[in-house]
Amino acid sequence: MLAVVVAVLLPTVPASAQTTLTLSAEAAKIDFGDAVSLSGTASGAAVGTTIDIRNGAGASIASATTDAAGAFTARIHPQGTDTYVAVLGDASSDPVTVEVRAVVSARMGQVRLFDHVVVRGTVGPARP
Repeated sequence: MLAVVVAVLLPTVPASAQTTLTLSAEAAKIDFGDAVSLSGTASGAAVGTTIDIRNGAGASIASATTDAAGAFTARIHPQGTDTYVAVLGDASSDPVTVEVRAVVSARMGQVRLFDHVVVRGTVGPARP
């Protein structure tokens, strides 16, 4: 009888408080144009639960679904260095930062002695 009374009087814990999210990146630094996988676990989440991946500005940039073990993976193409978190309801993971290195390419015309040489190239990502 006492167990029933205690069970009835105890406050219920919301589902999001029972879920613990983790997030990690397969690489901390990538070259501009490359992709990176973000993976993690959602302990306590049911199979097929959708996990939202958000950037540092709080915008949703990807989603992933959990497997039987609560694991999830999302592949993204960052346009610059950013920090990401996994979100499920009120629960969120610790932030993970992925640094994006600029890619520089250069080419020049034929070089002749005492002549001017024009070098052209690109830098990505483009920034003002």
